[in-house]
Amino acid sequence: MLKKLIPIICLLISGLCADFDATIPVLNMEDYRDPERREKFVQELHEAFSEVGFIAVINTGVDQSVLDNAYSSMEEFFHQPFEEKMIACDPETAGERGYTPGESAKGQTEKDFKEFYSVGRKGQGHLENVWPKTGDFQNSLSGLYTSLDMYKEQFEEAIASAIGVEGDFFTKMTGDGDVLLRAIHYFASPPSEQFWAAEHTDIGLFTILPRATAAGLQVKNKEGEWIDVKVPEDAFIINVGDMLQNITNGEFVSSRHRVVATAGGYERFAVVCFVHPKDEDRLDPLSQCIKRTGGVQKFADATRKELFEERMIDLGLASDSMMEHLAESDLMDRLVDLGRASPEAMGKLREKGLASEKVLAELEKLENPIFDATIPVIDLSEYLNPETKEACLQTLYSACQEVGFFAVINTGVDPRILDAGYESIIEFFSLPMDEKMDLFDKSVNGQRGYIPGESAKGEAACDFKEFLHVGREISKKEASRLRTWKNLWPEEGELKEDLYGLFEALEQHKVLVESALAEAIGMPFDFFTNMTEEGDVLLRAIHYPKNPPKNQVWAAEHTDIDLFTILPRATAKGLQVKNNEGEWIDVKVPENAFIVNVGDMLENITNGEFRSSLHRVVADSDNYERYSLVHFVHPRSEDRLDPLSMCVERTGGVQKYADATRLELLEERLVDLDLASDAMIKDLAESGFDGEAHCFGKGQSRRDAETPRCWTCQSRSH
Repeated sequence: MLKKLIPIICLLISGLCADFDATIPVLNMEDYRDPERREKFVQELHEAFSEVGFIAVINTGVDQSVLDNAYSSMEEFFHQPFEEKMIACDPETAGERGYTPGESAKGQTEKDFKEFYSVGRKGQGHLENVWPKTGDFQNSLSGLYTSLDMYKEQFEEAIASAIGVEGDFFTKMTGDGDVLLRAIHYFASPPSEQFWAAEHTDIGLFTILPRATAAGLQVKNKEGEWIDVKVPEDAFIINVGDMLQNITNGEFVSSRHRVVATAGGYERFAVVCFVHPKDEDRLDPLSQCIKRTGGVQKFADATRKELFEERMIDLGLASDSMMEHLAESDLMDRLVDLGRASPEAMGKLREKGLASEKVLAELEKLENPIFDATIPVIDLSEYLNPETKEACLQTLYSACQEVGFFAVINTGVDPRILDAGYESIIEFFSLPMDEKMDLFDKSVNGQRGYIPGESAKGEAACDFKEFLHVGREISKKEASRLRTWKNLWPEEGELKEDLYGLFEALEQHKVLVESALAEAIGMPFDFFTNMTEEGDVLLRAIHYPKNPPKNQVWAAEHTDIDLFTILPRATAKGLQVKNNEGEWIDVKVPENAFIVNVGDMLENITNGEFRSSLHRVVADSDNYERYSLVHFVHPRSEDRLDPLSMCVERTGGVQKYADATRLELLEERLVDLDLASDAMIKDLAESGFDGEAHCFGKGQSRRDAETPRCWTCQSRSH
């Protein structure tokens, strides 16, 4: 049971559950009410919502007789003739009030085999409730609504504690929010292959199910298996909704669930309370949740109204005014950037002539996938989706093991930031040489500012390129502590603003990539992030001039010294990677894809399990130049990059790469490239680093460690 659903023990509380084997975690509200046990409840709630998204709660304090009355009244109502039930149906409310004869789950064409009745909050700004003319239905459901509305406040306080916000954080949203009570009747004997309720997630903050009259609820676990939900008698089932998943940046998981008839001949009744904030409440991911989930925002900034409208459009329940408002909000553009836009919702907006250019372009890509890439393509939206994550990680693992290069789509980086970066570097590189040399400082070992040229490892000739290095903006004190350097900027122009804006955007993007790489080798998602968040990550702006001389390439074959490298687009072709047969392959990727490649440090730490492939940049014809922006991801200087034992085991059981720090590996490469200062050479010599597997350790002589050669004249005199 544990292996099937979750890696945590369902609690057997106070003897009440001693004979009951629950399939989701069981929490006791008495623990929360007791100040001495409250923290225990909050921790268990956080773990359950992070791992499963569903819990059972006992000792809620809700009077069971209120529930009994509600179930009795709703059974009486649903057993009426259809035409009498339709008197309480108001199509204008889109299923939000009164009787609704059926609906389809998101992404489903077949209607669920059910009917339901919705009751909402009374008051200004809310839809009017619709009630039957006779019976006790109104009184009994209103009484249950009031009881659950009171209970939810206590539970909201517990959720707020679990994510570290003020106790009334959610209650301020939902106190006047459109909390919805839905009484549901699942008909007996659904047709073959039709569900009582097809698989779906809930759109609200969270959902309360206070008992049902029959079994049938199932939740999908992380392995994609459907698990029957079993809980103690009179327990409430509570699950995370999409809005709570959004506000926690995925820290709490909105799990897919469905309702099935496990045998024929019986019907099922259930009452469900969907907890919603106010329309105007912002549900942007919280900064502390972003930090705890890898440091990258994975969900959209949005109001409740925007998220709700997107779901209504997807279900085909939205009015024209809803669709117009959503189109004006630009939420769909934000969802496209995050790889979370619903194809159904985008299609319906297009039908109404309300789709933006970005939405239209996304639909075109989805409907006409014609690009034949020459390296594997990783869709980051698949990594963020629990249902496709494992398959994505397997593709990533194979790409790093077999090729060492892959393309990334749905990066989340705004293309306008890239455009601004490229415009600024083109302007900078067009300056006279003496002005560019104002940003050259040989004391920084080529790690900051302008560099007129360099040679690839093992090459005598200088590459036909020039470049500019930018790192983190830090104080002189911080630079000393981290053993790195301050940036060098021109006194005028927009280069600093544009280039550092791109640096920060790529820093956010890299966290997602390094999280996936860590999980691909079996390490915690923050394994590499813990190294690189203060590492000397470097953005290199490169200019490859027109018409390189005969037998000289823009960049000779080489590997990268870092953990991994991100190339977010270039202005022209030219990148080639060497395959297993020793052939040079032109790298072709989808438009706006980022190219990522394994660096020597990642190859080192994986004992060669991930491959740092040789690559180069060539001009295949005359009269065109090339600009590119490359993000080299480095750990801290002191971080150890010794091969991991699990990687050693998977690569034959023999350690093939050196135990070394990042600083030792970098110093060895910079010495080889003529970019090391005397202090760096001395530091490497004193480190005791055994570099027999490296060119410098083999006794290759070091060339002049002074000013690098210039790409224009091969001289060191500038």
